[in-house]
Amino acid sequence: MTLTRALIAQRLPESRVPARPPQTVPENLLRASLAGALCSRRAGDLPRIFAFGSLMWERQVLPGALPEPARLGGFARRWHLRDIHNRGVPEAPGLTLGLEPEPGECCDGLLFTLPDDALLWPVWRHEMLPGFYRTEWVTVVPLPQGRPVRALTFIADAAHPLHAGPLPEPAQARVLATAVGPQGPDAEYLLSTQETLRQAGLEDRQVDRLAGMVGRLLAVG
Repeated sequence: MTLTRALIAQRLPESRVPARPPQTVPENLLRASLAGALCSRRAGDLPRIFAFGSLMWERQVLPGALPEPARLGGFARRWHLRDIHNRGVPEAPGLTLGLEPEPGECCDGLLFTLPDDALLWPVWRHEMLPGFYRTEWVTVVPLPQGRPVRALTFIADAAHPLHAGPLPEPAQARVLATAVGPQGPDAEYLLSTQETLRQAGLEDRQVDRLAGMVGRLLAVG
């Protein structure tokens, strides 16, 4: 069964409010960590972001930045993080995407070049508020045959309590098919990831497999 927005709307509520709002990283610590990231970049590096999840389509966080398909080697897009903030709640966590170091693998996503360092703050707050990412300047290659450039990206912190590790795909699909948070169903997050990659001419076979599994789970109720 194909995963569609109509199917998601038929089977899942629009949103779910947590019984108690989960903790987030204080703003002063977020700003300090952003300053540290900027200090660690190489001279001449532009404020670029490599997006692999919701940043690919939540363009209001990246105003004025045009997307460019790109590939990051040595990392894979994985559903290893428990989401209790956006697409799940503490009493019923969802799953969200993070980059995991995996030699020999690669992750296709979108590269954004920002016109000014100041525009990194909305991106930083969007991604770093839950606290389960660490950041790194990485080398990405614009597709199909661009010149390698440096970009900032967000890597799953394996030491964080919300790091779930590599769950079997059927277990991932069950969470994605049921979790709902303040920003809506986790299945919608999965579908948006699949749609955005396809629109950019990119592919992620695991995303496609999970979308098929979640579609079948929702279809049978």
